[in-house]
Amino acid sequence: MSRDNLPPEIKSQTGLDPSLSSAPVSSPGGLVRVPDVRLRQASLPFVGDQCHLDPLLEKMFSVMGDNGGVGLAAVQVGVPLRIFVLQIEGEPTSYVNPVLLAAHGWYYPGEGCLSVPHRHFSPPRPRIVNLSWQDRSGTARSGWFSRLHAHAIAHELDHIDGLLLQDRCVLGPGVGSQPVCGSAC
Repeated sequence: MSRDNLPPEIKSQTGLDPSLSSAPVSSPGGLVRVPDVRLRQASLPFVGDQCHLDPLLEKMFSVMGDNGGVGLAAVQVGVPLRIFVLQIEGEPTSYVNPVLLAAHGWYYPGEGCLSVPHRHFSPPRPRIVNLSWQDRSGTARSGWFSRLHAHAIAHELDHIDGLLLQDRCVLGPGVGSQPVCGSAC
C-alpha cells in the first residue's frame, strides 16, 4: 500500500512527512509490479523455521520503506507466502499466516499500491477488522484494528490472496479473505 495515495484523513495517521514520494526499485529481488503473474497467485502458508523469516522480513521492510509504503506483502518481493508487514505509527510489525476473523463498516476510500504504480482505485474496505496471526517469533496473536490499520490489513490480505486493487473494485467484499459483513469467512 502506497503512503502517497492515502486519503488526507488517513495520511495524517502515518506520522511521516506527506511529501515523501515513491522511488522505483529496479534491482533484482526488488519490488514486484504488474503485470508480473506472481501477483495474481494465492500465497501459501509459512510452515518453516522462524529463523528463516528474519532475512525475508528485513528485505520486506527495506523495500517498503524505500518505496514510501505503509504495508507490503511477501509476494510483492517475489516470495508467495502468507506474510505481510506494516509500518504505521511506531514500530514495524510483521504478520505471518494472518486470518481475518471479522470485518465491519465497509467504505470506499481512495488508495494506491506499490505494485500498481501511478493508478488510484476506490475499493471497498472495512473500517474495523479482527485478525489472528503469528509474529516473527512464532507467537500466536490476535487483535482488533481500526482506521488505517484495518485499511492496510485488508489491502495486504488481498495481495496474499492473489487479488489486486482493481479486482476488489469489481468483486466487492466477500471474495478472498474478506467477509461481506461482520461475520467470519
